[in-house]
Amino acid sequence: MPSRLPTRLCRLAYLYVYVCLALLLAANPAYAQFRQVTADAEVQVGQHANLFAYWDGRSAFEGAFVTLPTGWVLEEALTMRQGEAQVPLMVRRLDRPGNVYGIAASHALPGPQAVILGVVTGGSPGAVTWTLTPFVRRHEQDRTRLVPLGGQAITQGLRQMPSVRAEDNQVLAFRAQGRPLQLRRTALPDLSTQAPSTVEFWMRTTDFNEIVLSTWNGGERTSYPIEMIVDGEGLLRYYRGQPGRHEAMATHRPVADGQWHHIAVTNDPATGWARLFFDGQAADSLYSPVPPAIRFDQQVALGGRLPNRDAVKTHMQGYTGLFDEVRFWPQARTGDALQQTMRELLPPTAGAVFLSFDEPLPERLIADRPSRIERTFSDLAFYQPVKNIRAVPEAGDVVVTWQTTDTQTRSFVVERSSDGRTFMPIGEVDVTDATQADRAAGLFTYRDTNRPDRVAFYRVRQHFASGAERTSAAIKLGMARNEEENVVLLGNFPNPFNPTTTIAYDVREAQQVRLAVWDLSGQQVRLLVNRTQQPGHYEVRFDATELPSGTYFVRLSTRQSTQSHKMILTK
Repeated sequence: MPSRLPTRLCRLAYLYVYVCLALLLAANPAYAQFRQVTADAEVQVGQHANLFAYWDGRSAFEGAFVTLPTGWVLEEALTMRQGEAQVPLMVRRLDRPGNVYGIAASHALPGPQAVILGVVTGGSPGAVTWTLTPFVRRHEQDRTRLVPLGGQAITQGLRQMPSVRAEDNQVLAFRAQGRPLQLRRTALPDLSTQAPSTVEFWMRTTDFNEIVLSTWNGGERTSYPIEMIVDGEGLLRYYRGQPGRHEAMATHRPVADGQWHHIAVTNDPATGWARLFFDGQAADSLYSPVPPAIRFDQQVALGGRLPNRDAVKTHMQGYTGLFDEVRFWPQARTGDALQQTMRELLPPTAGAVFLSFDEPLPERLIADRPSRIERTFSDLAFYQPVKNIRAVPEAGDVVVTWQTTDTQTRSFVVERSSDGRTFMPIGEVDVTDATQADRAAGLFTYRDTNRPDRVAFYRVRQHFASGAERTSAAIKLGMARNEEENVVLLGNFPNPFNPTTTIAYDVREAQQVRLAVWDLSGQQVRLLVNRTQQPGHYEVRFDATELPSGTYFVRLSTRQSTQSHKMILTK
């Protein structure tokens, strides 16, 4: 009779391995975890906000413990799996130390899942944190125990700011879902896919599955060049479509968090690229060597979709939230240009349409005005940039002056470079250092006592009360210490410019001076000065309204020398 010992040994070996593996898994459970938290770095006291986290999906999501800052209230919680409906979670304030809530699903939800927490902030301004700790249910005889997975907990730090209301800025508020504001197609730039364009705006919302801006009436057989929505995960999505074909782009972070966000879509048919920008950064793009031929033959609906009785049924609703600085451009703006101007109040620009809402909208733009929108004051702040930077030699020093009417600037840092590329700070000017008269005029001055030998570039960096900062364009200053340099081209300000700039130069002795502007092809586009000038400092205004965007050169010529300087025109 064969021995059963080897079989028993094998069974014992398998049992040993199984027990070890079970102990190992018990010590290090292979649960999923939160792989990412998305929340703005700042929130205001007393505001509604959404906090976002993402469950990575290696196991089902059952629930979590939520620890919020003192004074905060968790109003609701839900999960969202892409392509599916939102699932509300049960929310309960727990009787334990700290501001702790429990959120739970009625059944385990397969991942990946977006977990969204709707909160009302409170307490005092300062640094705060919130924590999300997932748990699993353990069934033990006649009860179920919630076991926190501390190793998968996440913590997010935020800055809580005082509640601010800017009394000098009004925005458009859609208080309840209703009809959208319709803008006349004929009053706007061409938004077809065959024309270059940019649509940009600021928005603030905490709601989901809403139509933000659209040129579509929802008809299956209707083409449309642009529609933007907030989806069930809080992301902003852009669509353009024809019957049977729809193309899309999406932001990588939620827009429905209750904070202000800047959105821009550019279309450049010459290159085939359409791009989506989120808070000044490229978020997504579409490329078509031959862009689809989609005409712009409908109105533009702000806060919803164009009406149509035969429209496809959808769960999407009208927009509930705020708008500001809605801008329509007849060109595809660059990312740098968007980032530079998105927090500036821009003057009227030829061919573009700007809606700031500080004044009632002109009737020529309105095709249909609903009753459930209004203008209201907001905390969204816009900065006035530094302008009219000048650097003038004086008594062996260089006096740098600039202007700004911005009331949120706290200080300036003056920077200098010898090559126009690498800048170093040389001094700081606090707003309170200026005299009361200069502050009222928005005029600030810095004296550079370490005067460079020949050429220097200067620029000014603004520091705002919010912690943000902006850097001005640089100006070039020639020292003219060589006796042969009897005329010096100082540069132009501002640079880049749109559509006017001021060209500055110094004349050291009486002579014939010729000042002209040339394009990249070597063609002279404007003769500004051609006469004998006496010694002194000169400034000439150059208006490029009729010229296209691009790079130009200003050339200063005398019998002894020729100097040139590059200028950037951005429209």
